[in-house]
Amino acid sequence: MMNRRDALYWFVIISVEISFTTNSPTIATLEEQQMFISKMESKRAQNLTWTCECYNVTYGMELELECRCHGRGLLEIPTDLDEKLERITLTESEIKVIEKNSFQPYKETLRDVILESLPFLQVIEEGTFMDTPNLRTLYISHAPQMKSLHGVFFGVTARKFRSLRIVGTGLQEIPDLSNLHNDNIVQMIELDRNKIERIPNNAVKINAEQVTFNYNEITVIENYAFNGSHIAALSFKGNERLSEIKQYAFQGLSSIQQLDLSGTSIRSIPVAGLSEIEVLKVENTPTMKTIPSIYELRHLQEAHLTHPFHCCAFKYPAQHDPIGYAQYQETVRAACDRAAPALDTGQFVKFKKRSIRTVGMWSDPFEDIGYGDVKYDTQHHAPNAHIDWNLNDNGRPTDYSHLNPLRGHTIEYVEGVASPLDEDFGTFHQTSAEISENKPFDAFCGNFTDKYVLFIYFLPLLLTRH
Repeated sequence: MMNRRDALYWFVIISVEISFTTNSPTIATLEEQQMFISKMESKRAQNLTWTCECYNVTYGMELELECRCHGRGLLEIPTDLDEKLERITLTESEIKVIEKNSFQPYKETLRDVILESLPFLQVIEEGTFMDTPNLRTLYISHAPQMKSLHGVFFGVTARKFRSLRIVGTGLQEIPDLSNLHNDNIVQMIELDRNKIERIPNNAVKINAEQVTFNYNEITVIENYAFNGSHIAALSFKGNERLSEIKQYAFQGLSSIQQLDLSGTSIRSIPVAGLSEIEVLKVENTPTMKTIPSIYELRHLQEAHLTHPFHCCAFKYPAQHDPIGYAQYQETVRAACDRAAPALDTGQFVKFKKRSIRTVGMWSDPFEDIGYGDVKYDTQHHAPNAHIDWNLNDNGRPTDYSHLNPLRGHTIEYVEGVASPLDEDFGTFHQTSAEISENKPFDAFCGNFTDKYVLFIYFLPLLLTRH
């Protein structure tokens, strides 16, 4: 039996054969570039052993050194692996504590840490990943005795950290993510199937593409829970005990585009902080009785709902939110009154459809007057004679660069292609327009805006949850 600190090194040479008939080399495949480097085995102690196997593995176009250690006898992180170690996987070990200096020999090169199936792991000490400049991924799963991760990111200097996954543990508190450098745009924060019971104030501050708290034991989301965060997709799916979302729970959250509250016990959704939502999922949630107004979720494009009557809120906004509807109509009328003197649309001028460009949900042309947070651009360049919308008098595309941007983003000119069959889509009058009901346009004060189309989906309501 080999001594614990002894190493038996195996080297595999990958040969590259050269064809003399074609004078071109045959390149080894990526699979062939994985090389078994070394194997380290401990002494037997009370019939318990542990093993580490190290490989050179190709990920994408990079060759990385990975070591996989497992065995009940492994009670601490080995410190005599290759100092250029980039990825370490620790599984099926009886390790209880990962000490602050456990990864010290590998800090300059360490990228990925995978801790899996560790039934006795309780503590990862504060500052364990301090001064690990290349840290990229931390994955912890099936560690039922690990209830907290205090200071796990304290002193972390990495600027390309991309994934934190803590799944199937005893975690009760959300780790402090504020120590991650602002340069990090994290791809995934996954805190699924743990024991988290609440999302407190200022619990999460992160720039991330996706954050999930699925299948926890969450009962409440407090006010300003995500204050200062930029998160594109946020999910609480499967939290059956979640019944309360405070009025300002999402206030201070920016860039949110997708929200999933399926399989919860909520009755309503607060809209503060959700004005940018594009996809809303509230499936298998029979307790959900009140749906937000379309005037509050002005960017909504898809809604995955539980009850068919939920769609009435979007299809019949005047009945669902009469106050919001009245305010919106008054805003439009005021915009028309204010813009009308500057508009000279002429009498009975016909226009032909050449090309259509989607500019967003509320692209009405009145920016000086707004409804709530909705702003409209005022356009003072209405036509007063029959013109081609795509070509000017010189036969060149019309330059629209002088128009104000919608919602803060400049609309790039897209060259239109003339339709072989010109379609008549209405008659312009001085201050109103007659539009066919089957045409996808609304008209205000003689200017066109795209109608908003919302896709609504329903799944059969499950009688029992799993």
